[in-house]
Amino acid sequence: PLKGEGTIVFVSLVGVAAFFSFSYSLSRVYRFVALGVLTLFLALLVFPPSFLQISISPYKALRLSLAYKNAKILNTYWNSFSRVDIIGSPAVRFAPGLSLKYNKALPPQLGITIDGDNLNSITYFDGSKKCLEFTDYLPSALAYHLSQAKNLLIIGSNGGIDVLGALYHNIPYIEALEPNPLIINSVKGEYAEFSGKIYRDKRINVINEEGRSYIRKTRNRYDIINISLSDNPSAASTGLYSLKESYLYTVESFKDFYDHLKPEGIFTVTRYLIPPPKEGVRLVSIAKKSLEELGISDPQNHISLIRSWGTITFLLKKDGFDREDIRAIKDFCKKRGFDTVYFPGIKREEVNIFNRFLKPYYYDLVDNLLNNKNNGIVNRYIFDLSAVTDDNPFFFHFLKWNKIPETYRLMGEKWQPFLEGGYLLPIILVQAFLVSILLIFIPIYISKGTRFISKLNIYTSIYFISLGFGFIFIEIIFLEKFILFLGHPVYSLSVTLFSVLLFSGIGSYLTDRGFLNKNNLFLKIKSRLILRIIALIIFIFIYWLFLPSILKIFLGSSPFMRPIISIIIIAPIGILMGMPFPLGIRITGLLNKEIIPLAFCLNGISSILGSILSMILAILLGFQWILLLSALIYSIALLSILNLKMH
Repeated sequence: PLKGEGTIVFVSLVGVAAFFSFSYSLSRVYRFVALGVLTLFLALLVFPPSFLQISISPYKALRLSLAYKNAKILNTYWNSFSRVDIIGSPAVRFAPGLSLKYNKALPPQLGITIDGDNLNSITYFDGSKKCLEFTDYLPSALAYHLSQAKNLLIIGSNGGIDVLGALYHNIPYIEALEPNPLIINSVKGEYAEFSGKIYRDKRINVINEEGRSYIRKTRNRYDIINISLSDNPSAASTGLYSLKESYLYTVESFKDFYDHLKPEGIFTVTRYLIPPPKEGVRLVSIAKKSLEELGISDPQNHISLIRSWGTITFLLKKDGFDREDIRAIKDFCKKRGFDTVYFPGIKREEVNIFNRFLKPYYYDLVDNLLNNKNNGIVNRYIFDLSAVTDDNPFFFHFLKWNKIPETYRLMGEKWQPFLEGGYLLPIILVQAFLVSILLIFIPIYISKGTRFISKLNIYTSIYFISLGFGFIFIEIIFLEKFILFLGHPVYSLSVTLFSVLLFSGIGSYLTDRGFLNKNNLFLKIKSRLILRIIALIIFIFIYWLFLPSILKIFLGSSPFMRPIISIIIIAPIGILMGMPFPLGIRITGLLNKEIIPLAFCLNGISSILGSILSMILAILLGFQWILLLSALIYSIALLSILNLKMH
C-alpha cells in the first residue's frame, strides 16, 4: 500500500522514531528537534512529494513503450519484491520470433513490465480460435506439432501468451506457474474480460509458484513442459544478467523436468537469438550433461533446435526424435520460414536457409558439442558454453577470462558490456580496498600517526581480518543457496539476513557468561575462543556435506514451511558465527584497549571486500568451494589465536 516512495519514507521513519525515543534522555532542544523531524516524516508518509517517486531508467522497456504517442500507464501494482505496470502503447507487440510469413494483424495487447522491464503482454481473446491463429506461427508452437498432448506445464506464464497457444492446440489440461501474484491477480481480475478470462478457465490451473520448487513436489507427469520467454533481450545482449542466478537453467533443473515427462514427453525452452551464439548452445550443453548423468548414452538423439529471426527454441524429447518427428520439424520450419539448427542426423546443407548468417555458427557449435567431434570448436570458442549447475547457477555468465582481449574486439572495442555485466568485479574489489584505506587508515595516520597503528598485533590483525572474510563468505553463500529454496532473491535476503543476524547476536550474547572470576582471564577466554572456532569449523564441514541434500529434500515443502525450515537450518551455525568476534574483542582489550577500534576497522574492511570477492570466487569455483574456503579462513583465525600471548 505504501508503494516505492512510501516505503522509503517508512524506513526512514523507523530511524526517526528511534531518535525520538532516545531524545527524552537529552535536553529539551533535542526533544523539540526530534518531534519536528518525526512530524515531518509522518507528513511525508501521508503526502509523499513528487521528488521521491522512483524514476525508471529511459533504457528500460517501460519508458521506451511510453515514448509512443497516446501511450500511458493503466495501472501500477506493488508487492514485496516487484513493481508491475500495465501499459497501453502502440509499442506493445509481443510475439517472440513470430514468423515473417504471418502477415495478419495481431490481436490488441496490453503490456506488462516487471520493475520497468521484461516486457510481456496480456493479449485480447474473444473466445474464438481465429483470434489465436498467430500463436501457431511462434517457434514455441513446434512442441504441439510433435505431440498429441493431453496435459501441459507452463513455467512463467506471465500474461498468458503461451496459455493462448495451448488453447489454440486444444490442450485439455494446462498448469500455468506464475511466481508473481500481481500478474495473476491482474489477469484474473481487472483485465479478465480483455484476456478472455483465461485464468478463470476450468482447463487452466494457475498456480502461484516457482518452477523448481513446484516440480519437486508434484507427482504429475506431463506431455509437454514449456519454459516461457519473459526476459529482456537488450539486457541479455549487454550482459546485465551475467551475475544473475537462474536455477531454471541448470543440470539439476533439466534432470527434474526430464523426470516429470511422460515417456514420449517434450521439454522445450525458447530464448532470444542474440549473436554471437551463447544461450541456445549452453542449453544444449546443459541438456547433454543432464542426460549423461541420467545414464542416457545417446543424448544427441534426444535434442533438437530451431531458430527464427529473433528466437532460438530448444527441445528435448524423452524417448528421442524419430523419423516422423524429424519430418514434422522440417515441415513446421519450412512453412513458417524458420531455420533448423539441429536434429538427429541433420546435414550441414539443411541449415542456415531462411534467416542466414555468414556461416552456420549455431549448427557448427551444437553439432561439435553433441557429436564429440575432434575439431575443438567449442573449446576454442570465445565464450564459455559449459553446463552450469545449482552450485554455479550463472547461466548468463559466458566470459572466459583468457579471452577478454578477443571479447573486447568482438564487442566493437567497447567496455560498456563488461561494466554492465559485472565483469569488472576485480577492479571494484581494488576500488573498495583503496576507499577503505582512504576513509579509515589515512585519518588515523593523520590524527595519531604510525606509532598508534603499529600497536596492532600481527596475530590480532590476522584474526579480525579472517573473521570478516569468513563471516561474510558464509552469509553470502547462504543468501545464494536459499534463493532456489525460498523462490526469490528478496525472500532469501530477508530470511537469511534476519536469521544470521539474530542468531549471531544470540551467540554474541552467550559469550558474556562465565567470566566473573578474573583469575587467569586471558587463558579462560582464549581456551573458550579456541573451542568455539573449532566447533564452527566442524559445523561448516557438516553444512558443506549435507546442506545441498537437505535443501533438495525440503524444496517441495509449502511456501509457508520453507522460511521456517531455513531459519532452523541457519540457527546452529549462526549462533557459533556470533561468538568469535566478541570474544576476540575481549581478549584484545586485555592486550591493549587502544587498538580495539582498529580491530573493528579491519573486520569491517574485510567484510566489504569479502562480499565482492565471494561473488568472483563463486563464479570461478562454485558455492560449495566458497563454503570450504570459509572453513580455511576460520582455521587461519584459529592459528592466530593460538599464537596470541599475554605479555
